[in-house]
Amino acid sequence: MNKQNLIKWSFWPILLAVILIGYSYISAESVNKHLNFIPSHATAVVVLDSKYLANDLFELLKFNPTKIDEVLSAGESEGAPELSADLPGIVPLEKMAFYIYQDTRTKDQQLFRCFIATLSDESQFLRKMNGMREKAIVKDIGGGQVHFFKEDNKLVLIKENIGLVIEPIIPTFKLNIAIGEEHYKSVFSNEAVSLSEASSSFSKTLKQKNHVNIWSPNGEGVLRGFGEEMIGIDKMFNSQSISVNLIDDNVETIVHLFLNEKDLIIEKSTDILPLNNEELLRLSMSLNPKKLKDYFQTLLPSEKYFLADTWTGQICTSIIGFRNQPVYKLKSNTIIDNSKLDTVIQIDTVELSRLVNLPHFVLAIELEDGKTVRELLKIDSTIRAKDGYFYTKIPNLINENIYIKIIGNNLLLSSTPLGLKYEPSYSTFTFSMNIEELISNYPPKDMLQALLIPTINKFDFKSFEMYYDKMNDDFICLHGKLKLGKEDIHSLLKVIPFAFNMASEF
Repeated sequence: MNKQNLIKWSFWPILLAVILIGYSYISAESVNKHLNFIPSHATAVVVLDSKYLANDLFELLKFNPTKIDEVLSAGESEGAPELSADLPGIVPLEKMAFYIYQDTRTKDQQLFRCFIATLSDESQFLRKMNGMREKAIVKDIGGGQVHFFKEDNKLVLIKENIGLVIEPIIPTFKLNIAIGEEHYKSVFSNEAVSLSEASSSFSKTLKQKNHVNIWSPNGEGVLRGFGEEMIGIDKMFNSQSISVNLIDDNVETIVHLFLNEKDLIIEKSTDILPLNNEELLRLSMSLNPKKLKDYFQTLLPSEKYFLADTWTGQICTSIIGFRNQPVYKLKSNTIIDNSKLDTVIQIDTVELSRLVNLPHFVLAIELEDGKTVRELLKIDSTIRAKDGYFYTKIPNLINENIYIKIIGNNLLLSSTPLGLKYEPSYSTFTFSMNIEELISNYPPKDMLQALLIPTINKFDFKSFEMYYDKMNDDFICLHGKLKLGKEDIHSLLKVIPFAFNMASEF
């Protein structure tokens, strides 16, 4: 049997063995104390609750034992299943968490991904993490150890029965044991501040019982890298929590967006329109115009704020394509000139988004009187007109224009001249994304993204939608659904080939 078939036919019994063995412990209460060691500077956290996944998958297969056949690839040659003895050494029904943090002390302020879990067998865990089977550099520290696998470019932190793995987001960045020691102190020392202590929204997230919970702070959520600075979304929310459950016909999501201030969102229409052929993503909100007067400062010069003077609070923004060239902005720093004993402003240019190629967008707002604003645009000598639209410079960006149109009482602002008839859809809060088209239209920013996109395509994601549900003093609640693969297969089974694809690829 070739290597790929061996992996494939050993994958199913491993999965089912973990589920069946783990199910016998379903009634046991999980402790999950390791989650309280996730540090306060984590920028995004994914928590996997294997206990509830095991319970639901067991129930599904107990009443539908042949359902597993629906996700097996047709035409594969059969072979004797093999169960690997190389187990990971973690407690199977404790929650497992993945998080990202940025180390400002490293070159280019590197990002690192981490995995944290409760250990059942420390030696097994270390063997599993030692992919290159090398002799680790070990440092005893604060009642625990830091293990540095130089060839594998990986750090493993151990204290009591908690294991933590660190890897760089950019594989070419070389780790060292000092990075592991610093992170050990920020996680396990007496002075360490945990994320559950620092963030009430994260503390609430940890108490939820879902298959997967995803938490992210301001600027790190679903719009990360997609122009959140330019459309002002980062001004409203301080953090986000997404709960994911694999249900019968799709992946259910429950989203909590934690508000910076009360009354930022106003309940209005719940009408929802499907995306048109040119839209890849749409976000629609009904905001409080009195509290968000500065919402457009990143898009409009100060002398053009009159454009939004009669804004009703209705706003709709869409991604309509992508750039393949970076966008630069001005960055000013106040420094002291020691030779002159004076304070000077140092101007530099930096890339607006280092992680992804930015999209082209259109942003629509509803005005009380669009006709008056149109007349003001016509007499403004600093605004140029061409082919039915106006345009002016975007503040602090280099060689970037904002294009302006008035259609009825709708003011349209776009990053490129609009070649389409854009009809805004206003509602309390909706988020719609055509994932297939978004991925196929996105130009990779670097070689790593070029390699990852085909792997993401194997997941067969279709679309993602979130709709307004309710609001309280701290957050608004949205319900959503992620569609993927064939709709007649339970989503719990759909994720199995995804896991196999990832295992066989890497």
